[in-house]
Amino acid sequence: MTESPPEPDGSEDAPARTAPPPSRRQQLRARIRQMSRAVSRRVPVGLRLPVGLLLIVGGTLGFLPVLGFWMIPLGVIVASLDYRALVIWHKRRKRSK
Repeated sequence: MTESPPEPDGSEDAPARTAPPPSRRQQLRARIRQMSRAVSRRVPVGLRLPVGLLLIVGGTLGFLPVLGFWMIPLGVIVASLDYRALVIWHKRRKRSK
């Protein structure tokens, strides 16, 4: 008995298609999302805004050795976690009156 040739659909010859690697922008967004989730889990609600503001103020002193300009965007992200919650709370409170 002889084997019949494979079907000519090209599935055996075609290389496996993989998704293109994520762009730097997608990687940055993923890291920011991951970091903001970690902060929102670990830092209590009432402390997020003050911690974020302290990070922003410390970031303005970025020329000092321990502090850096990287603290400014981090502070904005941390402060925004509480800010969104405050805005939602305020809107709900305004609607109920």
